[in-house]
Amino acid sequence: MGRLLTLLLALPLPAFAATVTAPAPGAAPAAAPAAPAVGSALGGGMTGQLTQLMLGLLLVIGLIFALAWVLRRVQQNAPAAAR
Repeated sequence: MGRLLTLLLALPLPAFAATVTAPAPGAAPAAAPAAPAVGSALGGGMTGQLTQLMLGLLLVIGLIFALAWVLRRVQQNAPAAAR
């Protein structure tokens, strides 16, 4: 189960890598924006939306695994308490 969670956590990494690009060696440095846009979420445009989507999905999947683990623990202890 640990390997599966590690794999799921590594899924959004390509989206982060796509947002960080190095400038060409001979190119002039780009001017930094004055202020971030109000509507941007974790990045700009589609990459930010995909990143937010992936993080939300990972959160939901993580909650499902956590609840399944808790349910298994409770069910294992229930018959012992009934004796």
